[in-house]
Amino acid sequence: MSRYFLPIAKPGSLVLAVLAALASVSAEPAAKEAAGGLSLFGRLVGPEGRPVVKRFYGISIAVPLGKMVDRKAVPPFASVVGQTDAQGAFSAALDMSDLRLRCLVVVPRAGWARVDVGAAAGPGAALGEVKLRPLVPVRGVVRRRATGEPVAALAIDLSAAPGEPQVPVLRVITKEGISDPRGVFHYDLPEGDYGLRLFDERWILCAPPTIHCREGYPLTEVQVQVARAPLLRCTVLSVSGRPIAAGTTAQFQVLQLAAEGQCRTTFSRAQVAPEGAVSWNSRTLGRARVWVAVAHEGCALSDELSLDDGKEVEWRARLLPCPPVSTFESGYDAITVTAARMEIDETTAASGSRSLRVTFPSPPTVWELRVIPGEMCVESGWVLEFDYKASRLLPVNVYVCKRRGGSWQEIGFMSPDAPGTPATVGVISEVVADGRWHHARFGLHAALTAHGLLPDATSTEGWLVSFASPRTRGGAPLQLGGDEERTFWLDNVRLGLPDG
Repeated sequence: MSRYFLPIAKPGSLVLAVLAALASVSAEPAAKEAAGGLSLFGRLVGPEGRPVVKRFYGISIAVPLGKMVDRKAVPPFASVVGQTDAQGAFSAALDMSDLRLRCLVVVPRAGWARVDVGAAAGPGAALGEVKLRPLVPVRGVVRRRATGEPVAALAIDLSAAPGEPQVPVLRVITKEGISDPRGVFHYDLPEGDYGLRLFDERWILCAPPTIHCREGYPLTEVQVQVARAPLLRCTVLSVSGRPIAAGTTAQFQVLQLAAEGQCRTTFSRAQVAPEGAVSWNSRTLGRARVWVAVAHEGCALSDELSLDDGKEVEWRARLLPCPPVSTFESGYDAITVTAARMEIDETTAASGSRSLRVTFPSPPTVWELRVIPGEMCVESGWVLEFDYKASRLLPVNVYVCKRRGGSWQEIGFMSPDAPGTPATVGVISEVVADGRWHHARFGLHAALTAHGLLPDATSTEGWLVSFASPRTRGGAPLQLGGDEERTFWLDNVRLGLPDG
């Protein structure tokens, strides 16, 4: 038996890893204990009770969501690929001895089984005889939505429900999920519910169906529609109007208008080509704006763009030294929302005629209102300031985070004394909740510098700035009583040098 530990990644890279692993597969017995980890071992038998001999298998592991080890997030899924021996025996080495695992075993064209492994099982978990159940045949066709024509050579991938093991990627053996010249693809799947995913940057899934696989009920008419990804071409100009130097890294965030406001979708980084040119495929269709940022140069927000099937969209982005002030007079500006609802309110404003009304649910929903869509270098002297209105103090603070996936730092706003919150870098003073408009200002650059969180001035590391409910040190929302929705208003949100 041979076994390989492979972290889940994008299917393309994972398939290459599987190829490399399978090229060296031998039938020699594997060690039954992984140093510092867990080794699963047992014997696979088919639905009819016979040993599954000399067959490739995949084992997928589901890790508890949000699990942290040594202050680092554990990837939610991992896969092991190997081959059974002449008696159907297998083993799988995992570096996860302190976790309670849920495993999914799949043998192509033979069967599947789900196995729960408790943390108390010890470093060597003997699973004994694992009997496989029949796989569910799934057949479908991929067509371009605009024309109805079949799309060939497209890899359709699967996504299990959160907390469930993903289906091991064994495409190198089975050729599953790849459409043929007629657009037809096939899978043989374990029982369960699966979403569809597409990692091909040339295409976008349109309203992908959920596949409900039940033993004894083959699926033969799964219809999948795709659209050709729009090609975005941007010329990035500096504050002075010159093209940004070739080789400079620029970040882009596509902002899509949605029912609950404006949400972030595609994020990408790209190297600027000569004459400030950058191009990439959008993963978003419909009405959208694009945020562009270059470290220590500035940022820009495009006008509304129409991103249609196969369309090429070109525009010029002249950077501003700091994000534009969000006044909401002509829309949501650069503000984006996740898991809350925001609306332009024409009945109240700190200045002008409009403001932003934000309504968020009670915990445990994790919601976020981001001041700028992407990362931004916090320059010397910068402050965060805004006008706000609330009829009572709400569970809302400001959070800053260096890079995506980094640790959140709290700035106390309406709930500065919430228990168990992350490290605090400061508090917005004299917050008043009396149903009238008030102004808030916080010295962001000074606070981050005082806490040793800003590197030298040449660093290109950016920060995210958001309003959100208070969180625990692990990032989960605090339950602060009540189950009603909460509402507050914002106006004139700005990040940059002080106004006046």
